[in-house]
Amino acid sequence: MPPSYGTAAPPGYLPAIGSLSVGSEVKPTTVVQLLNMVTVSDLGDDTEYSDIVEDVHEECSNYGTIVNLFIPRPAPEGSDEKVPGLGKIFIEYGDVAEAAVAVKELAGRQFSGHTVIATYITKEDFDSANY
Repeated sequence: MPPSYGTAAPPGYLPAIGSLSVGSEVKPTTVVQLLNMVTVSDLGDDTEYSDIVEDVHEECSNYGTIVNLFIPRPAPEGSDEKVPGLGKIFIEYGDVAEAAVAVKELAGRQFSGHTVIATYITKEDFDSANY
């Protein structure tokens, strides 16, 4: 059964976080990064991965035009390859206003029993796989 979104944010939950470094400013961009939604085992299973992509696309398209949806998958079993952004979901929107709505609406919601954390990353970091 595919994961579902809940609607309530926990009390005191911040709607979005930016860089995890202290003192940095959160600057909205067109690229939203979703954390705490998926596990490596979810991403390794082809059927589960397909369901996640479909669910995320369906929900996130409610907030604007999706230019790109990227969910890194684990390296093949037995590989020592480190996959940048593994466990994160990236959605690029057509403009910053759409991304801002998505962050506001998604942060703190439930997905498959996990509380979603929504942040921004720069377009440059996204394009260069600097997750």
